[in-house]
Amino acid sequence: MTPKTLIKKVKEYSAIIVNLLLFFAAQYVLRWIDPTAGTYDAGVLQSINLSLVKAAVCFTCGWLAFGAFWPDQKTYLKHFFSNEFKSLTPWQKTLVSCSLLLFYVGSIVLLNLASA
Repeated sequence: MTPKTLIKKVKEYSAIIVNLLLFFAAQYVLRWIDPTAGTYDAGVLQSINLSLVKAAVCFTCGWLAFGAFWPDQKTYLKHFFSNEFKSLTPWQKTLVSCSLLLFYVGSIVLLNLASA
């Protein structure tokens, strides 16, 4: 199996995999910056990594749940939405983009508040 087909097969999980690898590799970078830091302490640098892992889990679980409960809408978003988005007026594109951004940022904020 080539890396390209593997990425296509596990595309929905790739963000979690990459962020977990970065999370576990960050201990060496943190020790290089601050030799007194704990391996997985609750410091500022480690909290950034943990937030990235949380965001990846949130997005992946949300996308998988969306596909499980509304498979027709997921197919529409994957295959037809880009053509219809191109035909929108500029203010409609801005409205759709800002709404999606607000949804994603809001979900990350709620996830971080729930785990605090």
